[in-house]
Amino acid sequence: VYSISFSSNGMHLLTSSRDNSAKLWQVGTGECAKTFYPPEFDEIGLYSARFSPDCKHFVTAGFDRTVRIWNVRSGEIVHTLREHNNYVNYACFSPDGELVLSSSNDQTTKLWNARTGECIRTLSDPRHGFVGRACFAEDGARIVTAGNTGVIVWNTRPRQMVLVARDRELSRTSRKILERVPTRLEM
Repeated sequence: VYSISFSSNGMHLLTSSRDNSAKLWQVGTGECAKTFYPPEFDEIGLYSARFSPDCKHFVTAGFDRTVRIWNVRSGEIVHTLREHNNYVNYACFSPDGELVLSSSNDQTTKLWNARTGECIRTLSDPRHGFVGRACFAEDGARIVTAGNTGVIVWNTRPRQMVLVARDRELSRTSRKILERVPTRLEM
């Protein structure tokens, strides 16, 4: 198993694994409710699987350089997104479910329209190297990418990608924030 995640209602788990499957598990019983296989077999597997916020869809990232958006109920693939040039390490939905974010060994992070499957933005910093993970802030206003040379925070509003902080800048900012966090809670 390469990844595991809870549904937003906590009733299901979604796993992805080396056998090229994504599996939907019932938390209460521990039983596998459904198994999903992409039509093309990738002997290395699906690296990540994440639910949409409404749990009607999920997204997978594969070693076959694709991102797939699936319908949970029917098991059908809604979109196959093929613009990465190397392994796709991770994919997830935005908090509102309107966008999908994917990160890849091709040194890019891509932002996709979840309804149409259109790639609407490619984020890249040549100093970043491969991008192992990327995720949205809870409010969807920022994206953070983590690569082999560090972390970059990108601003997504207003629908322009702006570099907010990179590596050392982020470290300095984090230290300042942590200095203001109390070490114990006052009751």
